Amino acid sequence: MWRREPADAVRFFLGLLAGMLASGMVLALLTNTVGRLVHMSVGQDVRTVMLAVVILVFAGADLANRTPHIWRQVPQSFIWRLKPGLRGLLWGFDLGLLVTTQKVVSLMWISIAGVVLVAPDAAGFVFITLAVLSSMGIALLSLTKVATSETFCGIHDRRWLKRIRLVSGAVAVAAAAGVILV
Repeated sequence: MWRREPADAVRFFLGLLAGMLASGMVLALLTNTVGRLVHMSVGQDVRTVMLAVVILVFAGADLANRTPHIWRQVPQSFIWRLKPGLRGLLWGFDLGLLVTTQKVVSLMWISIAGVVLVAPDAAGFVFITLAVLSSMGIALLSLTKVATSETFCGIHDRRWLKRIRLVSGAVAVAAAAGVILV
C-alpha cells in the first residue's frame, strides 16, 4: 500500500493509531473500574498475593512455551472490502484491546492483572501508552523491509518464540519475587 498509494497508507496508519487509542481508552476505563471495585473489596495483602500468583501462573505458561492467547483471525476479506482509513481504525481497535490478539509472551496479561490489582489509577497511562507504542511498532515494521513473511514464519520463528518466552518467564518469576519481597 505504501508503494502503490502513499495517501491510502497514511490514512491506514492514522486509522490504526485512532483505533488503538480508542480501544486503549476502553480497556483503561474497564480495568480502572474493575480495579477500583477490587480495591474496595479486597485488602492490599490479599491483592499482593493474588498478583504474585497470577504472575507465577503466566511465568509458568511462558516457561512451558504455552503462552495463552485466543486462536482467531480477522477475516482476510476485510482487506479488500474496507477503505484504508476504516480498515486501519478497525484493525487498530482490535489490536488495542490487547486480549483479542495472539500473544507471543504473557507480559501483557501480567500488565492487565497488575493494573487491576495494584494500580487502577494508572490504567489510562498504561493502556494508552501501550496502544501508541504498539501502533508505532506496527508502522515501523510495515515501513521497513524487516517485516516479511520470511521473517516471521518457519523454523527460525519457532526457535525465536521459545527463547523469548523463556526470557519472559524468567523476568516474570523475578517480578513475582519482587512483588512478594516488597
